[in-house]
Amino acid sequence: MGTVKTVDAKYVFLDIVKYSKRHVEAQCDIIGNLNNIVKNTITSFELEDKVKYLPTGDGMCIAILNTNDPFDIHIQVALKILENLQEYNDFQQDSARKFEVRGWHKWEY
Repeated sequence: MGTVKTVDAKYVFLDIVKYSKRHVEAQCDIIGNLNNIVKNTITSFELEDKVKYLPTGDGMCIAILNTNDPFDIHIQVALKILENLQEYNDFQQDSARKFEVRGWHKWEY
């Protein structure tokens, strides 16, 4: 049997509020915009090679692996995503394309 490898993981979960109440076109735009917001946020923290994504249909799980400096990186990422989302919503003209996310974070060792 192979060896088991353990990694430190910190998670950020995002869920789009009232996603299923929207038209399909708006859902597609919202998912695309959320993906861009998350990608830009991860890039700004230079974490591209330390992150795994799990899409959930109406959101995602972001797993940040083997990163303990700073210890609260998952919280910083979550707050930056919310900041970037607020910026997006402030400039979005179409109210059907504006959205909010519920989020939570978890740390596992």
